Amino acid sequence: MSDESMNDSEMFDLEGRLRSAETGADETQSLSRVRSRMSRYVQGGAEESRSRHFWSRRMTAFAVVGLPVAAAAAIAAAVLLGAPRNVGQLQPAGSPGASPAATPAVEASASPSASPSAPRTALVEVSTPANQVGPQTVHWVGIDGQELASRQLPANEGVLGSGGSRVLVYRNDGHVLELRTDGSTTDVGSGMPTTSAPGPTSVPVRALVSPDGLQWIWSTMTNSQSSFTSHIWLGKDGQAPRELTKVTEDNRALQPYSWTLANPLISHSAVGVGGYVLFNQLHGPAYQLDLSSGKTTSVGPPSNAAGGNPASAVDLAGNGAAAYAQTQGSQGFVVVNGPGQRGLSANVPASNQTGGLLFDAGSNHIVYCTSPAAGPPHEKFETHIIDLNSGAQQKFGPADLRPAAWAPDGRLVEFRTASDGDGVAGTYVVSLDGKASKVSGFSQFIGFVQVP
Repeated sequence: MSDESMNDSEMFDLEGRLRSAETGADETQSLSRVRSRMSRYVQGGAEESRSRHFWSRRMTAFAVVGLPVAAAAAIAAAVLLGAPRNVGQLQPAGSPGASPAATPAVEASASPSASPSAPRTALVEVSTPANQVGPQTVHWVGIDGQELASRQLPANEGVLGSGGSRVLVYRNDGHVLELRTDGSTTDVGSGMPTTSAPGPTSVPVRALVSPDGLQWIWSTMTNSQSSFTSHIWLGKDGQAPRELTKVTEDNRALQPYSWTLANPLISHSAVGVGGYVLFNQLHGPAYQLDLSSGKTTSVGPPSNAAGGNPASAVDLAGNGAAAYAQTQGSQGFVVVNGPGQRGLSANVPASNQTGGLLFDAGSNHIVYCTSPAAGPPHEKFETHIIDLNSGAQQKFGPADLRPAAWAPDGRLVEFRTASDGDGVAGTYVVSLDGKASKVSGFSQFIGFVQVP
């Protein structure tokens, strides 16, 4: 202790002065001495205890507040003699929380100075009128099934995607807007092709939003007879669009395919493909696009020389593994190439559509889905999971759900439309033990977003 420290005798002497000040005897002189001794005492012990440093700051606050002398002395005594700290909930005059009256302890414990809660993961979903004509409504839904907010978009806007803490929408004048849960928007970029097409889903090109919500890509193309020149563009907040890659080829054009890692996947898709499509399918070779250099790296089957068709679906894992679905003749299969499980495969019916390939965040599992594509109103789906550590394969979750994305908590988000199977339409989360929970009645899943 420093030479300014008080022994027991001095403490009792000070306590006596404090009590004298409380009763009004020699108030001015006693309070002056108390403050002086208090200042030396608290400051002298600052190096020994962080709590003493805190109370030194609190005493400065007490000096500023216009308190009656006896009350100030009583507070000082409470600090020294170990009274409950909620006595000292006063704030300097003019501070945001200042009040003419002392704040009750129960209110102080819930004061705004408490640290804010951590962001919450929400699913972003879209609903439209039953006839699919009319404005979109965006829904923020917690993984626990609680709807946190919903906002109806103007008829000239459609959802691009979500990521990080942002939901991005396209407006048909070529602008991209950030939409918040309170319905407010901020214009964050422009340069996408404009369209005068009516309806809420009039986004003129396929577009994807990055996992962090800070970038978005889209494609454009022009043609002369069967020759197509196509481009992939990158948009960022407040910046002019930047061309990432460009190609001219016959009957094919560049399109964004998926974006779950830092760099997205794109495809050289056949132009004009239509029909009954149940999954996010490629319709051509797939590549990973490096956003910095614009270079592309092939993803999928190493060669089609053996007579195999182009992959119908691909995905990349965070550890570098790659997976694809392909048919060769009368046989279909899903192949995983990568660390630990190179050449791991699963047979699928060649006549079925196969899609929904999704690596989880830890690169420990991959799911895929098959369907006979027999048509509505009772379309059938079957999801399978492969454990990439053991190689074990099995059916996964309830029937007639389609994989959409892995949630941050390690569960799989799947959906069922009103035309799928005999179950209830909506969005579900499925844990690794196969147990499913219904999250919402919506079946147009967009992505995830972090909300306050």
